[in-house]
Amino acid sequence: MLRYLNTVKYFSINQIFYLFFKNLIRYFSIVILKKKNFLNIKSKRIKFSFFILRYQNDFTKKINKINKKFGKKIWKKNFNKLFTYNIHYLDFIFDHSKNDSKKIIYSWIDENELSYKNIAWDPYPTSLRLINLIKWSIKYNYLSKKLLETLIIHTNFIMMNMEYHLRGNHLFINYKALIFSFSLLENNFHKKIKEKIYLNFNNELENQILNDGGHFEQSPMYHNQFVYDLLDIIQLKCSRLDRKKLLVKIDKMLLWSSIMNHNDQVPFFNDSCINVQPSYSDLYNYANKLNLDLKYIKKKKKEIIFF
Repeated sequence: MLRYLNTVKYFSINQIFYLFFKNLIRYFSIVILKKKNFLNIKSKRIKFSFFILRYQNDFTKKINKINKKFGKKIWKKNFNKLFTYNIHYLDFIFDHSKNDSKKIIYSWIDENELSYKNIAWDPYPTSLRLINLIKWSIKYNYLSKKLLETLIIHTNFIMMNMEYHLRGNHLFINYKALIFSFSLLENNFHKKIKEKIYLNFNNELENQILNDGGHFEQSPMYHNQFVYDLLDIIQLKCSRLDRKKLLVKIDKMLLWSSIMNHNDQVPFFNDSCINVQPSYSDLYNYANKLNLDLKYIKKKKKEIIFF
């Protein structure tokens, strides 16, 4: 109990509120979404290409083997929570052909109805799954009515269940998912809602990225994940995002990654491990693929002070 109180005492009032009421909010959001009919969904035509970075991920390797063995039964298998989360990210669909990955996506939709008890619908895996579904749609220029309805449900669920109680990388992923969704479905949401999301996203950029370019959770692995997220976002070419500001953040964070890099691996502290998130070389090559002007990396010998 004392340990719990020593943790909670550092929370903001906003965090405490959502910590105690998040389950109630989730319950009513699901009730609302189940009753809502999504008619006349509007989507933009996919007119841009999107580079999808594939990197060494031990979870994805294991999931592909399990998926090959169990097929659609994979969604109902009992694994530990972390591994189950990774299954429901749907990151492994990019290791399959268009037809095979479409079967996996439709299987997920059919077998995972919006539910209070299904951890597939926790906000974090829901956010990552939404991002991957949109990437897949852009890659194959494919948007069926069934998929569009799924994307809309995901987007509304995330907006109703933002992880304000956790903040950090969880909250940022929530915002990333919404920005991805708006890139295709922005005509389905009120202007004020979108403006609030973009404003809060920019605030999170300032809150979570330190002056030296490090991520405020001070985990080398989470840091690399954050850089990866920004590289994804900058590809969207959204007019509501400050591209120059994003580029400076990416540049400084990549420099921080390069300094923390050892044999292209992250050091093992603050919940960091290898072969889960992109390595420094993955991120650097990703940035070069996008032809980003990385001034800080080019001046790598410039002194950086860490606190």
